[in-house]
Amino acid sequence: MLTISDDKFIQTSKGFIDNSGVDIRTSRSAQERVVFEGIVSAVYFTSGGGKALLTQHGNYYTVYNNLQEVYVHKGSKIKMNQSIGEVYTNSQGDTLLTFQVWYNTSKQNPPQWIKGL
Repeated sequence: MLTISDDKFIQTSKGFIDNSGVDIRTSRSAQERVVFEGIVSAVYFTSGGGKALLTQHGNYYTVYNNLQEVYVHKGSKIKMNQSIGEVYTNSQGDTLLTFQVWYNTSKQNPPQWIKGL
């Protein structure tokens, strides 16, 4: 099961937040794979309690947000399709990854980077 939403804003219990990417709904324990080779620039915790991963691909950057487990660390060289972590499943059973693509500081169209769409 894979569904994609490109809603500009997401409603939370505290209001609306800007969604700079696409949300990908998948199955429990889904493994997230990197879309292109690069280097892990950062691994960090998000306000929702999940983890996020920032990867650099030359002048392009990808963000994988809402991970439960991360299998790489800052400075890791990653290959296309390499598993980088497990997507978080919330208490309602929703498994949702937010994926972003940037060219330097300019937002890009993420679905163009997702294999098989």
